[in-house]
Amino acid sequence: MKKKVFTISIVFGAVILIFYSVTAYAITRHEAVQYAIDNSESIRIVRQSAKQTREVGRQSVAFLKPQVNLVSAYARLGTNAPEIPIPELDYPEKDILAQAELSQILYAGGRIMSSLALEKNLYKQAEQQEISGIREIVKVVKSTFDAVLFQKAVVDILQDRFVQRQRELEDARNLWEAGVVILLDVRQAQLNLNFADDSLKDSEASHKQALIDFNVAMGRSGNEQLLVPEGTLGDTDTLNEKIHSLYGAIDKQDLLDIDLRKTEAEAARLNHQIIRGEYYPELRFLSAATTQGESRTDMDEFWSVGLQMRWNLLDGGLARARSAEAGAQLRSARENLERTKKDLAGLVEKISVEYESLKQRKLLQIEAVKLAEENYEDAREQYRAGTITLTDLGVFNLRFAEARFNLIQIYFLQRQLMVESEALLENKRNIP
Repeated sequence: MKKKVFTISIVFGAVILIFYSVTAYAITRHEAVQYAIDNSESIRIVRQSAKQTREVGRQSVAFLKPQVNLVSAYARLGTNAPEIPIPELDYPEKDILAQAELSQILYAGGRIMSSLALEKNLYKQAEQQEISGIREIVKVVKSTFDAVLFQKAVVDILQDRFVQRQRELEDARNLWEAGVVILLDVRQAQLNLNFADDSLKDSEASHKQALIDFNVAMGRSGNEQLLVPEGTLGDTDTLNEKIHSLYGAIDKQDLLDIDLRKTEAEAARLNHQIIRGEYYPELRFLSAATTQGESRTDMDEFWSVGLQMRWNLLDGGLARARSAEAGAQLRSARENLERTKKDLAGLVEKISVEYESLKQRKLLQIEAVKLAEENYEDAREQYRAGTITLTDLGVFNLRFAEARFNLIQIYFLQRQLMVESEALLENKRNIP
């Protein structure tokens, strides 16, 4: 009987090993992040969005540069007026026109300097948006990477429990054959083994789903060769340092999210100034050259150089409405900045509180795993000796599995806090 159970365990483990070796390749955390940066469509979308913002910046100063317009026209002319007997005074039959006009804005009620500042602001905002967008994608990759490691750890726990249930079934059969227990124990042990097998299969499916989520987060298709995170869940030694750095960054307001909100608020202020500048007149330098006539051999040439002032005194309240809208956007941007500061301060405090709790719980669970394992081994010996029931043994089996699960869950939650902390501290283009 022992040989049979041992053979089943070996075959089961070999199948799992062959499954992963055939369907997946290992990848490190750093490699996963770099793969996403190099290949993810989401990253390219973020970069194109940043490019759009930069192009908006270029549009904001386009009116400040020299404007050149070319006009050409050809027209056939006709009239029902009586013909003039003098040929020199006869009506022309066609008109040919070619004109080039150059203009340069000289004054626009303060809009010139504000527009130049807005262009720089939007370029800065585009860079910050790109970093922020890439940061969020990297955070998802890291989170799904850890989620796969967590699900793999759950599979390992349930696989061990499956083997334990196999051994318990073997023990129950041996005791039944020896007349120590009744057949009820054998049936119950077989039922426990079936439940353990069901839980194992469910966890394997969850692990495969986590693998697919991880690969999709990197920019791979879910039906491609799956890349499997390398390593195991463990303690995070540097989380305390990250939290300390977060507190310092909050005090100095040196976080990417705050910088981005400041840039957006400054853009709103500049936009408000630009729109208010529409209340004032606009002064332009104009230069034009025109050639016009009835045929190419009979063309008259004209030129003009001068200044033009335009002042929109009445527009049905459009300028006032645009100014009010820009003012509301400015106030909203400033409120958003203050809210972001408070949200980040609260988030950092929550990370710190959760870290302290996990740190204390971790010590308890490490001890709990050790005690639960010893209790289970002792309980199994007592069951084999016939001093406790199979139900009692099952309680110790469950406590051992729960203790192991609680410990890896703490490790996983610590890793999630690390991912969040790293993302908050990120303010560079080259994200690790």
